[in-house]
Amino acid sequence: MDDTAEDWENVMRLTAKAVAVLLPILGISWIFGVLAVNTHSLVFLYIFAIFNSLQGFFVFLFHCLLNSEVRAAFKHKTKVWSLTSSSIRNININGNKDCAIPTKMNTWDKSDNSANRIDLSAV
Repeated sequence: MDDTAEDWENVMRLTAKAVAVLLPILGISWIFGVLAVNTHSLVFLYIFAIFNSLQGFFVFLFHCLLNSEVRAAFKHKTKVWSLTSSSIRNININGNKDCAIPTKMNTWDKSDNSANRIDLSAV
C-alpha cells in the first residue's frame, strides 16, 4: 500500500470517529426539540433547552479532552510554551540578551534578531 492510500484511510478513520462522537451529541437535543411541538410538552422544552445549552461543553469534553491525539498535541504545546517563556524570563531577569543560549539556529532566517531566537521544533 502506498502512502496516499494510508493517508486516505487515516483521514477516513478520523472522520468516522468524529462523526460517531458528534452526531449523538448534536442529534439527541434535536430529538427533544421535535418532541416539544406543542405547549403541553413543557418537560421536552426544558430538556431541549438544557441539552442545547450543554452542547458546546459536550463537544469540548468528548472531542477535545477525551481525545488522545488532542491531549498529546496540547502537552507538546505547553512544553514549547514553558521553554519559550523560561528563555524570555532569563533574558528579562538579567537584562542581557546574551544570557539565553540558542540550541539550534534557523538557517533560513537572515533577520537581525535571528541570533536571539531558539528553534524549538525538536522539542
